[in-house]
Amino acid sequence: INLSLDCIDKDLFREITRGGDIDKVILGIKLAQKENIPLKINSVIMQGINEKEIIPLIEFANDNKIDLRFIELMPMNVAKNFKAVKEDDLKAIISKKYGALKQIDVFEGPAHYYQVENLSIKIGFISALSHKFCANCNRLRLTSTGMLKPCLHYNSGVNLNDLLKKNVTDEEILAIIKDTIYHKPKNHHLENEAFSQKEDKSMSLIGG
Repeated sequence: INLSLDCIDKDLFREITRGGDIDKVILGIKLAQKENIPLKINSVIMQGINEKEIIPLIEFANDNKIDLRFIELMPMNVAKNFKAVKEDDLKAIISKKYGALKQIDVFEGPAHYYQVENLSIKIGFISALSHKFCANCNRLRLTSTGMLKPCLHYNSGVNLNDLLKKNVTDEEILAIIKDTIYHKPKNHHLENEAFSQKEDKSMSLIGG
């Protein structure tokens, strides 16, 4: 299970999540661990919002033996109003506190991982802007409305829900899915305001 957790501070968590209770999240983590369900924590660090939570998040993840991944904020929809803390800045903060970061071979598509000198967990980074990973991206997104998106940043895709309603055969749908995979865009254009095919929906509406 990938768990989105951007801070540990109770008040800040309530503010960011518009009423969320961090104690319930921690309880859920404990119950998942009790059942031996593997977990990863995903954190998005934003300038002026939760920068002070970087070390507390690492401490929490390390204490609970859960690998932590920092995801760079993608400037889509309302997210354009915030600024991401970039990977290199995060690494500088981490190395100053815990020692050297040594990159390790763990292939998980967009993520790349480091073993940190004085930590028992792995720290990962998914950095769409500062370390563009499009060439190694192995991800697709299936939205709740049935849209299969080959790239988060593009407004294009194939509506599998519509195909199912038209009684298209399984073989035909499989061929369409394969074609969508084989024609994934070569790269995103997140920093190009003039790009005409960009997705204008918020991440919450496309399952992010």
